[in-house]
Amino acid sequence: MSENTRMTIDEARKYKFKAAAFLIGVAGISAAIGFSRTLAMAKKKDTMYFTKGMQESPDLAGVQLAMKALGYGTLYAVIGTGSLFYGIWKLSGAKNLEEFRIKLFLTRSEYDRGVNTYSPEGRLLQVEYAIEAIKLGSTAIGISTSEGVVMVVEKRITSPLMEPSKVEKIFEVDRHIGCATSGLMADSRTLLERARVEAQNHWFVYNEPMYVESCARAVSNLAIQFGDSSDDSGSAMSRPFGVAILFAGVDNNVPQLYHMDPSGTLLRYDAKAIGSGSEGAQQHLQEIYSSSLTLKEAVSKALETLKQVMEEKLSSTNVEVMTMTPKDLFYMYTKEEVEAVIADL
Repeated sequence: MSENTRMTIDEARKYKFKAAAFLIGVAGISAAIGFSRTLAMAKKKDTMYFTKGMQESPDLAGVQLAMKALGYGTLYAVIGTGSLFYGIWKLSGAKNLEEFRIKLFLTRSEYDRGVNTYSPEGRLLQVEYAIEAIKLGSTAIGISTSEGVVMVVEKRITSPLMEPSKVEKIFEVDRHIGCATSGLMADSRTLLERARVEAQNHWFVYNEPMYVESCARAVSNLAIQFGDSSDDSGSAMSRPFGVAILFAGVDNNVPQLYHMDPSGTLLRYDAKAIGSGSEGAQQHLQEIYSSSLTLKEAVSKALETLKQVMEEKLSSTNVEVMTMTPKDLFYMYTKEEVEAVIADL
């Protein structure tokens, strides 16, 4: 049994114990209320009967009073516990006892502790949390045209003391492959290193450039190695990578754009946005994209889209622009070129 699975089972047992203790507590409180109410009513109705029943000698009056109090206490306990159980059942929305048992004893917090544990809905919650983490990152936009691929990325300069040139969001993997990242930058460096090593190994072994899809797939294979290791190498990660990557490249003079998320899913796109403004940017890309776009038009469209979702004004300080073409391959725009394109918007 793996460590994560063992922790999840232990947490489930603790939760069951707490739930059972809570129900027993409710039953005990209800019984005490019923018992006390019975004695109070008996004392109010017949003080002599109550006094006689509370004497030490176990005569008929005492037995009758005790049985009556015990009966009402039990009745209150059943009603209190049953009402609480019925209310929780209705609030949970369960359709049957089995579904209610799953929702009561195995909550969302139980399933998201194990990185390889599926919820009853068939979801890996840790992966979903990693995808949510990407929505906190800077916005990156990629557009693929027949002339090449354009990447435009927001750079967040959170302090005037920061050096903007050292905040990098677009990286060169090989001369014909580049990538833009959004999310946890520490995680992106690990994946970037894998991409570069794979590309260079391919050059060394085969003496030819690596296909863009093959390079991206090698990175996605690393991204899905979270959780428990199947061997004793200890190479598995304890959590998914909190980063999404856009791969831009050229294979046989054909520009290509790929997207990879923390689940390791790799898909090819004509235009894709990731990061905090991805929803609005993606919707705008669907409206403006055309397969007949030129590279220059794609740069302008990408910057226009980024301008709509960015909080700050576009400038060469907070924006990076890269193009990938069959002729020039990986090319980063200079600050002067970025300012010129922004001025034409």
